[in-house]
Amino acid sequence: MQILIAADIDPLAIQDVFISHRHLDHAGGLEPLLLWRRVRVTQAGRPVTDAGLNVHTEQRVIDYFRRLYEVTGSNTPPLLGEALAWRPLVDGQPSPLSHGGRLVPFLVDHAPPDGGAMGCVVEVDGFRIAYSGDTRPSDRLSDVAQGADVLLHEVGGFDRDADRVHTPAHSTAGDAGRVARAAGVKVLCITHLPADIDLDGLQAEARAAFGGPVILAADLGSIDL
Repeated sequence: MQILIAADIDPLAIQDVFISHRHLDHAGGLEPLLLWRRVRVTQAGRPVTDAGLNVHTEQRVIDYFRRLYEVTGSNTPPLLGEALAWRPLVDGQPSPLSHGGRLVPFLVDHAPPDGGAMGCVVEVDGFRIAYSGDTRPSDRLSDVAQGADVLLHEVGGFDRDADRVHTPAHSTAGDAGRVARAAGVKVLCITHLPADIDLDGLQAEARAAFGGPVILAADLGSIDL
């Protein structure tokens, strides 16, 4: 929430959210976003349904979140009712976005292996933005992301530590670069970066494997398309 506000993005203007998988470092912000929106519209005297949202994610992830909200007793989803619209995603089947464009989802290789983890390509206003989600190196990703303007790819370490990085189902900087090269993307942005690691080294490894421009993701950063 604080990053959205610092970036001058009105949280109430958001109409579509993509959840790549169930891990809370990727999905834990959904309930606070819904709560913030509900409180703000209520304070403004607007109907609570104005805080509704389209949540695009795989059916297994939807089932998980429904159980989670039931266990934790969150009252925001019940109050939103049908205004909280879960949009089940199926590998390769586009999902329309509220303000035009579409989201093309694809399954990736992340833990748990049967958890429905996904990446996506967002196609809007003539641009294609690919996002890996969390994944080991994935041929499916390079296939779907062909020719994307930018690829946002997670990185968990260096090629020299590939066994350690791949075991929890993540990718190395070299892996990200090789996927970007196979996909023929214009720009690679590496994200999900570990703390206390040589970021310049990660960037150099990804650039060597890709052969194109590599950006380090940063809060409030921007990418020119």
